[in-house]
Amino acid sequence: MNKIAITGATGFIGKHIVNYFLMHTDNVLILLHRKNLKDKITDSKVTYVQFDINQLPENCFDFIGQPDLLIHLAWDDLPNYKNLSHLDTILPAHMHFLHALVQQGLKKVVVAGTCFEYGLQDGPCSETDRVLPILPYAIAKDVLRQYLEKLSEKYLVQWTWLRYFYMIGEGQGPKTLFSLLKNALDSNHPLFKMSGGEQLRDYLSIEQIAAYTCAISLQDGQLGIVNVGSGKPVSIRNLVEEYIKKHYSHNTIQLEFGHYPYPDYEPMAFWANTSKLNLLIRQ
Repeated sequence: MNKIAITGATGFIGKHIVNYFLMHTDNVLILLHRKNLKDKITDSKVTYVQFDINQLPENCFDFIGQPDLLIHLAWDDLPNYKNLSHLDTILPAHMHFLHALVQQGLKKVVVAGTCFEYGLQDGPCSETDRVLPILPYAIAKDVLRQYLEKLSEKYLVQWTWLRYFYMIGEGQGPKTLFSLLKNALDSNHPLFKMSGGEQLRDYLSIEQIAAYTCAISLQDGQLGIVNVGSGKPVSIRNLVEEYIKKHYSHNTIQLEFGHYPYPDYEPMAFWANTSKLNLLIRQ
């Protein structure tokens, strides 16, 4: 049985990971949260610790309960990917946080990365490919990954960097494509405006994301970077049309393709090479 600390446990990914751990394992969870929480999980395996990455206690490893593993999901100012805050303030705080923990005794850490680290490269993206991030958010994440590698060399820490691709599921942020679509469908809007929809993306359900995250996090060793995606490119147009067909088959909403331009920070077609992921989850 492991004692697992999770930052970002109240976020979209975090909630699903916590639920998966509780349903499928006997691990003890330490959920770190910055703000006062109204709704808490009542379970003997769960402990809540109010904790702010920007204001670290003198010995934060002891303060959070000396976990065997940290799953670090927290990150501020999303989805404002272009804000310089990711580099100016958020990145230094997270570097200081990870350094303090491993210096004080943490021996295993799993951190959430992003497919945006690959930049504008088209086609299947492999963990061994050179990364060319252009967004402040992605640049900050990539620097944090490199810093974590150096920390692991100095302090002999086992580390894993989960490079998440796109996800869909209950609890997504209100500005995401499928949250906006669901709201339009639930409100019986006659029209849904979107991009041309021809871009190819790699989507996984949040439930599958959680399952993969938990399975990989519990493995020992220096796993390094792991793409977390489906490995199957699909057009946004097809995804939207299938979503409506599956969940709102009687809705007559019209899709206005081409209303919005394609994002300038994403290539037209990219997806995960999942060879490493598939190897790990078979173990």
